[in-house]
Amino acid sequence: MLVMQYTELIDTASAGRLTSGKKPTIPRGACRQVLAEFNPNMKIPAATIDGKVQEFDLAELLAFP
Repeated sequence: MLVMQYTELIDTASAGRLTSGKKPTIPRGACRQVLAEFNPNMKIPAATIDGKVQEFDLAELLAFP
């Protein structure tokens, strides 16, 4: 839920179920676009099912922001 009085999104969490669990689940498509509208410099932490965490820059995930 987004609250109108806040103007900058500073953190996010992503969860998903993958068959192999080897790759982290990261935001895709429309979710990336919405996140970029609030904070294009956001860091995106993502984890595998076995707890390995990888961090991405949102700008790196967007092909053409």
